[in-house]
Formats: sequence, structure tokens, C-alpha cells
Amino acid sequence: MKRVRLNNGVTKTDDVKESKILQILSHPDLAIRELNNRSLFHFLEWAWPEISTQPFVSNWHIPYLCGELEQIANRVGERKKKKYDLLINIPPGSTKTILCSICLLYTSPSPRDS
Repeated sequence: MKRVRLNNGVTKTDDVKESKILQILSHPDLAIRELNNRSLFHFLEWAWPEISTQPFVSNWHIPYLCGELEQIANRVGERKKKKYDLLINIPPGSTKTILCSICLLYTSPSPRDS
């Protein structure tokens, strides 16, 4: 990273990084979109008010399940063989339908061309 020391002692990073920060600050929707593209859990939190009338209540199983689903979706997107079958055995009302049938479809990578 290129750094330039200014007369007042402040270190300024290169212009590319600074321009990205300014772009994000001027368009916060871009930051939200990027965060949602990187994490199924963050997308679930963001989309929850549009999907359900109930308030979102997170528990330990939701981020864990999001991580498992992201790993499987990434392997599918990269056209790799599956490592294991995922069996989700949690009680009704634990967000598995919303997570697996709605949110995962919007955040999953599409298969990449070889």
C-alpha cells in the first residue's frame, strides 16, 4: 500500500482505497449490498422484515446453519463434489424454510463456467 506523509503528520493512503471509502460513504446501499453478498446470515437479517411479520430473533443455530449452507452453495458454484449430505433436523419455526428455500436462492453463487 502506498502511503504519503502529509505536512501535518497524517498518513494518507493511496487514492484507490480512499475513493472506495468515499463511494461507500456517499452510497450506503452499496455497503449493504456487498455485506449481503458476502454473508447469508447478514442477508437473512436484512431481508427478514420483508419475508416475515414476526421480529427476527437470532439463536446459535442460525449463523451455524448459514455457514454450512454457504459452504455447500460455494462447492456447487465451483462444480466440486459434495463432501457430505446435510440433514437439517430442527423443530418447526426455526427459520429453516425461510433460510433454505428463500434466502439461499438469492445469495447462492451460480455455477461458474469451466
